[in-house]
Amino acid sequence: METLSVSAARQQLMRLAKHVYDHMDHIILTNRGRSETVLVSLAEYRSLKAAAELINHPAALAATKKGFAQLAAGQGVSLEEAFPPPKPSRVAAASSAR
Repeated sequence: METLSVSAARQQLMRLAKHVYDHMDHIILTNRGRSETVLVSLAEYRSLKAAAELINHPAALAATKKGFAQLAAGQGVSLEEAFPPPKPSRVAAASSAR
């Protein structure tokens, strides 16, 4: 993890943005010698935000923990079982038969 002043970061922002995206790294930005900001990728930001929101919803957190426990116990289902492909409607089937 790199630490840079805001002024130094401004001069190389495109390089820094590419670096945090490519390497899932963080860059601490300082202002007058004080750490104030962290540059992270959008994917990591979204992940952190989702985790923070989950913590604020106890029922969702409990359901998530229960789901992970079920998976660990071999009680999970495949993605295809959970979300089967839609079946063609009768209208679509009749249209394709013409």
